[in-house]
Amino acid sequence: PLSHGTASLAIEIFLETMIPALISIFAITTLFKKYSLKIPLFVIFLLFLFFYATVFFDPMRFKKATSKFHFHNKLDKLLEFGMNFQEGIKHASKKSIFVFSLLLLVMYAISALRLFVVLLIFGVEISPVHLLYVQLISFVAGSISMIPMGLGVRDAGIVVLLMNLGVTNEVAISAALMERMLTTGLPLVLGAISASALGVKFFEFRDVEGESDK
Repeated sequence: PLSHGTASLAIEIFLETMIPALISIFAITTLFKKYSLKIPLFVIFLLFLFFYATVFFDPMRFKKATSKFHFHNKLDKLLEFGMNFQEGIKHASKKSIFVFSLLLLVMYAISALRLFVVLLIFGVEISPVHLLYVQLISFVAGSISMIPMGLGVRDAGIVVLLMNLGVTNEVAISAALMERMLTTGLPLVLGAISASALGVKFFEFRDVEGESDK
């Protein structure tokens, strides 16, 4: 059902945000001590608030409270979706969640190694662990900005954090631009090639003149 699919997506977003936020707290307290913990702590607070509302909210109680209103029929459908969504969250496979969390950690490690290689191109060598911190703090900042893909915010975060690690301004900006190209530009190109190979058409142009002649 749609509600169960939405529940799976919600769990995915929850983990993709919670894990970087937790690691960001550790990174700030150990490496980037001059930065505030407010942003990652605020993200974690919102995530736990969502978790609490999802697990402990009682739709039936809300349904009884709104049964007297004239719009309760439409609201019933929404509450039914909410109950199914709640069931999907509660019955999610713990094993699948654990495996997905491990895969996320592997993906984050790969992103740190990618940035490590990018910096090597400019003759700069920094610990991959520190670059992991850079990636995840920037990711959290981009997430809280609500801008799609953290465009601009995440890139600025990478630049600022790299400069805090002793990287020059020019190299930091160049590395952030290359990182954006690799994470956004390359998948876009590969996606377009794949779509073309599969015969997927995003735009279909019609012969307007030919139709007018008819």
